[in-house]
Amino acid sequence: MALPFSAMVFRLACAAAAAEQRRRIEVNDAFEELTEEEFRQCFRLSKRTVRSLCDELEPIIGCQRASGLSTERKVLCALRFFATGSFQRSVGREEHIGMAQSAVSNTIHEVTEAIITVSARRKLVDFSLTPAAKEEAKAAFARRGDIPGVLACVDGTLVAIRKPEGFNLPDTASFMSRKGYYALNVMIVCNAQLRILVVDPRFPGSCHDSWVWEHNPLRGRLAAQLQPGEYVLGDSGYPLEPWLLTPVLGSPPRNTPEGRYNREHASMRNVVERCIGVLKSKFRCLQHFRTMLYNPDRAARIIYACVALHNIALDAGDWTLDEYAGHMPPAEDEEPEEPGESHAMT
Repeated sequence: MALPFSAMVFRLACAAAAAEQRRRIEVNDAFEELTEEEFRQCFRLSKRTVRSLCDELEPIIGCQRASGLSTERKVLCALRFFATGSFQRSVGREEHIGMAQSAVSNTIHEVTEAIITVSARRKLVDFSLTPAAKEEAKAAFARRGDIPGVLACVDGTLVAIRKPEGFNLPDTASFMSRKGYYALNVMIVCNAQLRILVVDPRFPGSCHDSWVWEHNPLRGRLAAQLQPGEYVLGDSGYPLEPWLLTPVLGSPPRNTPEGRYNREHASMRNVVERCIGVLKSKFRCLQHFRTMLYNPDRAARIIYACVALHNIALDAGDWTLDEYAGHMPPAEDEEPEEPGESHAMT
């Protein structure tokens, strides 16, 4: 005799719950089973740093135990997604994660928000303009080139997202980048040690770098707080301002003052390109061929979290630039935009 529909539903629910319970039991302990190098390759941070991060996030996400997932498991799940950009179902099936797709989705959101909360509290992404901080920054750049007074470098990079939903047609179109995919144009400011000082992922992919710069509060801060002879370096996609140095346009001969200036400028500004390369190499969910399957707001939050983790890893000494020098993602979205190129949000 056929079972009543309600009984069938109950049976299926019980079977699903049992399967999920088996998955939880069978999950391997990444901290115990992986070597330090394997762990870092898998999660992009050392075991020590991840344990410390779990301790910081525990008061935020540890109390939400309805899922039966530990803080450590949640953090490893989110880190694995950030590291690979794989589909949520694929992340959940990995032997050290063992979660259903819905649990992975909820976990990524939960851990992302917790990291952002900790980052704000600790000021992990912060451009300090105190006299002492400025002198330290200038000294670090002075070891890299001969343009005096440099504090930081700025550049924009595209992070691919799915076609935005819930927008009218013109607003949706504004996210289409010049590279032919939907994206956010993310402004990154870093120091000579590749520490990210400012990240702004709020703007659609069609926006010009100069437009993002103009609408970021940092521009006003620099105008108010920098002294003559203190600078940020940007490429030709940015406007020349008293506190923002850009290359001399054209191709001045190498042996002229303009040519020598351009060489020094390119050499010193290269740190921000390398910084973006390292960030995207470590957290491949940001690479254009991964395409984050999120709407702009959620994608922007993930970008914030990855930047905070980048700085956490740097503070902990979890990586050196040499480790990533041969593993940088293609720099196809990093070339300077031509001055005067349209930056309208169509």
